[in-house]
Amino acid sequence: MAVFKNYLEEKEAGLIAMPESHNYARLTPNSFDPTILMQRSGYKIITLKAKVKQPLTIVNAEAEHELLEV
Repeated sequence: MAVFKNYLEEKEAGLIAMPESHNYARLTPNSFDPTILMQRSGYKIITLKAKVKQPLTIVNAEAEHELLEV
């Protein structure tokens, strides 16, 4: 939790925007559910309703590395 909060502070986040009914895939079996981290962070959370369904996005290696650091 502390690492996630430090990440949000470093990025100067003011709130967290979460897409409605989104299921996060775990990168590894030891990955945390980001929804729980976001809810426990103490940051204001807004839920975004998507009008258009978008296909899954492929995460490039550089972005994946940054996600694993969190």
